[in-house]
Amino acid sequence: EYVPLQNTLYATETIPAMSLSNHHLVYSTTQYGFFQAGYHGGKEVFIYHRQDTYQPFNLRQHFKSSDFDDDILHALALDGDILVIGGRNKTHVFAEQNGAFEKSLSLNQGYDSVQISGRSLIATTDEEVHAIAIDDCTQAVPTQTLLC
Repeated sequence: EYVPLQNTLYATETIPAMSLSNHHLVYSTTQYGFFQAGYHGGKEVFIYHRQDTYQPFNLRQHFKSSDFDDDILHALALDGDILVIGGRNKTHVFAEQNGAFEKSLSLNQGYDSVQISGRSLIATTDEEVHAIAIDDCTQAVPTQTLLC
């Protein structure tokens, strides 16, 4: 049996990326015309949180692409207390501290797609796959690059 746990979260714009982990829901939005023009990235990121599995999500944080000196947010990945927001020019890694996600690292490369598991980040460009150990990373140095 399906039991809705959340009232619908309405976005006024297209949602090109989203991620869910534990008690956090993260999604990005973009203006419809902008998305249709071929730029499959967002302009804003919304972070929702819930206290318990059976409680609704509430807005916790909101970022704009201008907060990152980037005009497009391509990708999102969330795993526990780590959030990755991939922009056109940089990729930003956030750690949850005192109930809020705070930027802890910026990689000087934008990626088309990002996935995170624990402290391991997989990030892709059109032709490369980068595996990055976040704990050991002080700059954008992939641990392995695979050519596709």
